[in-house]
Amino acid sequence: MRDLTAAEIRALALRLQGPLRTLLAPGHVRAVSNNGQNISNNTLQTVIFEDEERDDDDEYNPATGELTTKRGGALHISSGILFATTTGWANTEIAYLTVYVSGTEKDNLDFKQNEGSQNHYVKLTGSTTLEVAEGDVVTVRCYQNSGGARALHNDNAYNYVAFDWLP
Repeated sequence: MRDLTAAEIRALALRLQGPLRTLLAPGHVRAVSNNGQNISNNTLQTVIFEDEERDDDDEYNPATGELTTKRGGALHISSGILFATTTGWANTEIAYLTVYVSGTEKDNLDFKQNEGSQNHYVKLTGSTTLEVAEGDVVTVRCYQNSGGARALHNDNAYNYVAFDWLP
């Protein structure tokens, strides 16, 4: 058995850098929204969390609301939104928040159905852990059918998404 050269040690350290980083500091993304995005009636659409607070691995695009994974593994996703208006939710109208991975619905985070005609805020929140592959595109999407477009509340305390890699 021989000792490694300095060049071999550097090469080994570079090769292990990615796996060790994944193990020791898995990665975190958090983005929020205060722009009052309109969610169209009867349309499933990606929620745009335009203000990045943290993105350890440069995976999130705040212009599109997409997280493009740079590795595979277990990804924990949590999100919440609040509709701005309290008027016009009629009986049986619904709203839901869901997670898509590369164009396929994977998990519903929250679902609300109005019972009776009421004026109230609708908040949707939830979390899930999914197995994803390198290169997958993860989005949080919202649907509502209140009869017209509904704006999200323009306060980033209510509209957020977080992605956490699990070791």
